[in-house]
Amino acid sequence: MLAIAGSGALVLASRLGSALDARVTGWGWVDALPPRWVLGVGAGLLLLGVLVGSPAVARGVLRVLGAPAAWLLRPFGGLARGNVTRNPRRTAATAGALLIGMALVACTGVIAASTEASVSTVVHTELRAPLLVDSATMQLPADAVPAVRAVPGVGATDVVRLATTGAAAGDGEARSVEVAGVAGGFFASALRVDALQGDPSTALADGEAAVVRRTARTLGVQVGDELRLGLGAHRVTVRVGAVFDSQVVGTGIVLRDDVFDDVVPAGQARVRAVYVTPADGTDVGAVRADLREAVAPFLVLTVRDRDETASAVADQVDQAIAILYALLALSIVIALLGIVNTLALSVIERTREIGLLRAVGLGRLQLAAVIALESVLIAVYGTVLGVATGIAVSAALPGVLADEGLSRLAVPWGQVLAVLGVAVVIGLVASIGPAVRAARLPVLEAVTVD
Repeated sequence: MLAIAGSGALVLASRLGSALDARVTGWGWVDALPPRWVLGVGAGLLLLGVLVGSPAVARGVLRVLGAPAAWLLRPFGGLARGNVTRNPRRTAATAGALLIGMALVACTGVIAASTEASVSTVVHTELRAPLLVDSATMQLPADAVPAVRAVPGVGATDVVRLATTGAAAGDGEARSVEVAGVAGGFFASALRVDALQGDPSTALADGEAAVVRRTARTLGVQVGDELRLGLGAHRVTVRVGAVFDSQVVGTGIVLRDDVFDDVVPAGQARVRAVYVTPADGTDVGAVRADLREAVAPFLVLTVRDRDETASAVADQVDQAIAILYALLALSIVIALLGIVNTLALSVIERTREIGLLRAVGLGRLQLAAVIALESVLIAVYGTVLGVATGIAVSAALPGVLADEGLSRLAVPWGQVLAVLGVAVVIGLVASIGPAVRAARLPVLEAVTVD
């Protein structure tokens, strides 16, 4: 039941995060829940449900996982499979720590792969302009725009200005929103967005507002509604001309430059970025080199093409993921110690059985092979359940985090296979101590143990 409830919460979180209309289920209190909170609760319930239900499925899953070993490594594989399925509760408890660790590893790997795939897709599908001038401080210096426009070979330059102001629809209270000021042809030359209602290019041309899906949902507006924008004396009523979805423009309202100037007081806006389109017949690489030379005195500015923009984000993701993997390695070590303890106790409990097996002809290396197979089966069992749980949780992320740029689900199957290989190694390493102890048991003393 816990796993079912967790799965339902994950589906709900994905729906809440990706819907345009605030009424997803029709229950007001449910629709008002933050999608990320629902995602967290769903992930916790699913993981807890898998841990609680693991003993119930352990015997069946281990029979399937152990079938190749039982067939290929007779009779050792059959003995190992029989030993780990004999007490499914203990096997499941032993694999629990590894299950949690591998679930986190799988979820982290899917997030990394999905982020890189999403960024690559966004950059190559949404960016119309070949070049982007950006800043590490999220704000371009005032003199940067003239310097960019003065570079030979530069054709169109689409400057994006940002500011925070108030916005209200109907009789609703004003909310703080981010507004962007752009040229009227911005969506035709700089960005390609997904129009959900109306046409963003037409909206800007007519002096209307183009609203991002997330902001439209928050304000409760659709095409044709009136928005009151601004603070104090700078209050303007603007009609909503389009609602669009974009991973580049995460939240906010896009206005034509002259409307933006009416809403935002002079001096309160900042230049966020400049999209550059080289003139016809001009080499993009040459213009990029000249732009880098022109903005070099500003230090914090960078000039990138589409591929470089995608690679820069991917590098940042890889650095963050590497730190997480280092932390998750600790959980793997703890899981390995748990398997060692369980196998050591199992050897003690089965001393007489081991002695009888040795007495009828089972050699020391063969006995060690049986212990090693038991350890590998436990490790693979925990890894399989953990990876499946991690992927299930990650499947809800594109719906919840689409506005932050994670719009695609990508499962790194190569990494999944590598994780399974690591599980085999963990099992083999964990079996060394118990296998040596079992192999060294004196046969005559072992068979007389009660």
